[in-house]
Amino acid sequence: RDSSWIMNSSRLVALCLVIALAFVRAEDPAGDAAAAGGCTFENILPWTYEAELDFNLDSYNHQQGIFAVTTDCKIPAAEEGALTSTMTCTGSLPSDCDTYSQAFAYSIAAGEKFGAIFLHMDEATAKGHIAYAFFWSIIGTICTWLGLILLLYSEIKAVTVFREQDERDRLVSINILVRNNAKYTELEEADDQNLAPRPYITAIGGIIFFIGMFCTWLPLCDVIGIIFPAFSFATGLLCIAFVFTGAFLLSLTAALFIVGLCWSCTRGWAALVLIVLSLVGNVMLFGGIIGLVIYLALLGASLYAYFVWAPSYYNEKKETKPFWLQASALPPPPFLLLFPPCGPH
Repeated sequence: RDSSWIMNSSRLVALCLVIALAFVRAEDPAGDAAAAGGCTFENILPWTYEAELDFNLDSYNHQQGIFAVTTDCKIPAAEEGALTSTMTCTGSLPSDCDTYSQAFAYSIAAGEKFGAIFLHMDEATAKGHIAYAFFWSIIGTICTWLGLILLLYSEIKAVTVFREQDERDRLVSINILVRNNAKYTELEEADDQNLAPRPYITAIGGIIFFIGMFCTWLPLCDVIGIIFPAFSFATGLLCIAFVFTGAFLLSLTAALFIVGLCWSCTRGWAALVLIVLSLVGNVMLFGGIIGLVIYLALLGASLYAYFVWAPSYYNEKKETKPFWLQASALPPPPFLLLFPPCGPH
């Protein structure tokens, strides 16, 4: 009987200890995380926040299951005169505090400070899709027109330089003008100076043109499942990737078409190559990432063959270039393949 009483008393004491420990753990989340193998880390941020910021990394997952972290982070409101902030993060698992999680938390903290409108675009969309679409349409329109103006300015200026060279050579060939080597050298140097910024202006214009296309298409992510039921699966990051691919391909083919039109009045065969390649790209527009890869391979091979390999081949053979080969000195990399100039030879 005594032993039974002692055993029951021991069980009662053990039960009380378990209940007390559970109560302490419930009142102390940090202790709970530590007991379960949790973790904590801190980062010093070189900026401050007007209000306290509290976020969980999983809330930026966009329901895609890409970021397998559930780290909670808190940044206090800045005190008067403070120049830095301390971000304290805790996780329930050791993996919630690894290098990836810390980098992710740092990027979210920076995004909340400098780009909150982009991080919370879904919330803004839910509140008012029309305002959201209007915002991106304005940005897209401005960038598209700016890129188009840069493209036209750069290519039309290059066309006028080459047409002036053609006219000068024609007048010399029919003996209306007498060739002066010193003067010719001076004119060619002036032409080279005028053409020097061309590849950079054209490339920058093309990039801005692409940004404009991307911004204009971005609001489609909210209605793409309604307009195109086959793409109803494309939501969140997947839809952004889809829009990025389509905008890139469309802006690339449009840029090639614009450049081809500019040169059609003076280098018809070279312009035809660019226009045909742009039309082929439009056919591949709905081919997805695979279609984009195939088209980029075809585009690179075609431009290299026409503007690089063929001229080098005839130069090495010291043979006269055929009439349809209208390629000359190329701009410096990395703009060699995307925007080849159409020279006089």
